[in-house]
Amino acid sequence: MRFAIRLPDRFCAISLTDEEAVRIEASILRTDGCWHWLGCVVPGNLGNGGGYGTVSFRGEAIRPHRLCYRAWVGAIPEDKQLDHLCRNRACVNPAHLEPVTQRENIMRGQSPPAQANGRTCCSVGHELTPENTYIDHHGDRECRTCRREWSARLTKRRREATAARRAARAAVDAFDKEATR
Repeated sequence: MRFAIRLPDRFCAISLTDEEAVRIEASILRTDGCWHWLGCVVPGNLGNGGGYGTVSFRGEAIRPHRLCYRAWVGAIPEDKQLDHLCRNRACVNPAHLEPVTQRENIMRGQSPPAQANGRTCCSVGHELTPENTYIDHHGDRECRTCRREWSARLTKRRREATAARRAARAAVDAFDKEATR
């Protein structure tokens, strides 16, 4: 027996009624490039969804760029996000929206991970070539030269601390030996 897998509604294509289409079109300012959403736009920064529009559609809050894409292009693949190729979060032009993975969307942006991914040298200036780059357990890139130098300094500090503890212990032992005579 085969079971049909139903995608969540947020990914499926939408057929707009004439009334819904008129309502959505009334909230769009079409220019030669971007189609600006004139409805509610969330204020603030990226962390709280700032700059993206929001609209109540059939009883649920939805981002208008997702609504327009689903209405005029079709379903959004389940494992994809819509990337604004124009970098304008209030744009609802389907030609400016591309379904991409979350990683690709982040790497196309201006976030710290995207900036780190675009670096060609470490903070000291060593080139980040495949031979000189280490990927840690978090997936972050590290300079092998800097990591080697850091490890050598750590080893030296540990050896010095061990030698100091041994010297202190030897002094205590010598003092105890003198005291017991």
